[in-house]
Amino acid sequence: MLIIDAQDGEIVHANDAASELFAGSLIGTSVERLMPARYRSGHRELRRSFAAAARTRPMSAGVDVLALTAESGESTVRVGLTPIPGTALVIAEIDPLGPPA
Repeated sequence: MLIIDAQDGEIVHANDAASELFAGSLIGTSVERLMPARYRSGHRELRRSFAAAARTRPMSAGVDVLALTAESGESTVRVGLTPIPGTALVIAEIDPLGPPA
């Protein structure tokens, strides 16, 4: 689990499992740091669009993305998003699925 400021993408909380998956301290870094460089600028725009109309997106929505993980470099992960009411914060649940297909 990560908690991210949806407006600027800063990670403000990460549990131990997230820190282990992504190899180190994540607090204060950008969520875009967790993905391959070729996707970062596009993700910034997606994040801004989500922040403008935040809604829960369950993991079962089938949104799989590539992330840079400690163990295997690029890995496919499934991401669920839950906005925290009254804030600009979003809880991101991340489920590693393995190497890209």
